[in-house]
Amino acid sequence: MNGSKVAKREGYVPRGLARTGPVLFSYGFRPFFLGAAVWAVVAMTLWIAALAGHLEVAGSYGAHAWHAHEMLFGFAPAVLAGFLLTAVPNWTGRLPVSGWPLAALFALWLAGRAALLSPDVIGIPPAAAIDGLFLPALLLICAREVIAGRKWKDLKVLGSLLALSLANACFHFAVVMGDHPHIAMRLGISAYVALVTIIGGRILPSFTVAAFAASLLHTVRLARWRGWRTWPEMLLIILHVAYAFVPLGFAAIGIGALGFVEEHSVMHVLTVGAIAAMMLAVMTRASRGHTGYALTASRLTAASYAAIVVSALLRPLAEIFPSVAASLYAVSGSAWILAFALFCAEYGPILVRKRRAVQ
Repeated sequence: MNGSKVAKREGYVPRGLARTGPVLFSYGFRPFFLGAAVWAVVAMTLWIAALAGHLEVAGSYGAHAWHAHEMLFGFAPAVLAGFLLTAVPNWTGRLPVSGWPLAALFALWLAGRAALLSPDVIGIPPAAAIDGLFLPALLLICAREVIAGRKWKDLKVLGSLLALSLANACFHFAVVMGDHPHIAMRLGISAYVALVTIIGGRILPSFTVAAFAASLLHTVRLARWRGWRTWPEMLLIILHVAYAFVPLGFAAIGIGALGFVEEHSVMHVLTVGAIAAMMLAVMTRASRGHTGYALTASRLTAASYAAIVVSALLRPLAEIFPSVAASLYAVSGSAWILAFALFCAEYGPILVRKRRAVQ
């Protein structure tokens, strides 16, 4: 009896199907969670150095455009890939992508990072084309599994992946044409927020009144989950804290539409607070659960949560208080680096080792 039939019969998917080759490529969450965390540290370090005038980043692509792109379409898609390549097999009962196919997909993601870091080596259009391959490839893989498994209710996830693929392409097009990619950024952020809130089917609203209404609804929804009862388990608390940035972000959208808050502040409430904090929460919880470790946050994990929340709270204030913007950039960026450096330190060794035997 093959592995697929066993998985369907027993109601689980084996953890790590590749029996040869590096453990790192035995399951999707391993390379992509680790790669995302390393890149989160490296990319933010380079960005802070560029802001301080110590080096140039991304050549003629532009350091500001590169930073925005690498957070939305470099770091975040890697986390999303790690999650989906692990979750979709559990949804469909099919075997996960592993081994050399997984390594090839990870190499495609790495190629995008390298191409955009020095785009003038081959030219911006070819570099953008290389980067633009990863999200469609991930979409095709997930679509194949969802359709083969006949899990039609999960097609909405494919819609978000399609939106991200289009947003990435639009981002590159805007940069090549010399325009600001704010529309592509909004579409990308909307897709991620939709993924965060996909169970409730909430989509980022377009109008001010809808934004305030959505903020209230998500606040009520969060309160009904009674997150305070999860204390002191930080693996659970961080999920509620990260989700709290969703109604906060919707409120910021409404306030921003009235002209009281800059668009960059609104974006960072959602990107750092709702998206990155939720991604870190998922990365730590999934990494522990799928490698045989207890679902209890260690001190390092709790510290990483605190750091990402500090980053999320401070970064939007830079546009509100321009007189201390430089300091807020530095502290927020440093907190971001600390959060993902702690993940690398604790979970890096776990992700490259075999799964622990169930006690």
